[in-house]
Amino acid sequence: MLVGGYQLVQANSYLVDSGGSLITALDDSSFEAGDLMTRIFVVKAMVVGEKWPHKKYYRGINSDMVFGSLSKVDRIGLGIFTEINREDVLQSVFILFTKVVILLALVVIFFLCLGMRMLKLVINSIDVISTDFKRVAKQDYTFSVSIGHLVR
Repeated sequence: MLVGGYQLVQANSYLVDSGGSLITALDDSSFEAGDLMTRIFVVKAMVVGEKWPHKKYYRGINSDMVFGSLSKVDRIGLGIFTEINREDVLQSVFILFTKVVILLALVVIFFLCLGMRMLKLVINSIDVISTDFKRVAKQDYTFSVSIGHLVR
């Protein structure tokens, strides 16, 4: 769904107790409340007390490849897990990357065209001056109309 020009991605959130058992069941999941969730790497990391690196992805509660985050509530022994489908995140990054590459290509093309135009003006001016010097070298001292071309 697009909201304000941005793609909203579906996220799954669920609660797990300190032993790794699911407290809240999701509608579209095969897991029920009370199921042991330690097969999911981020849940296992919470149970054994490891810090979970947010850059890692894993097979989530719906068996999709996901990026997940863990928020521990130590006072009551809960973990709040949020999972976002990996493909949704990567697709958004790819779209942004494509827009940046296109913008940079347009900027490069603009400056190349500007540089070519300036180069043409410089070469034409040098050509006019060269023609005038050749004329003077032949001892032709008449007024040259080409000087007006350089002043413009």
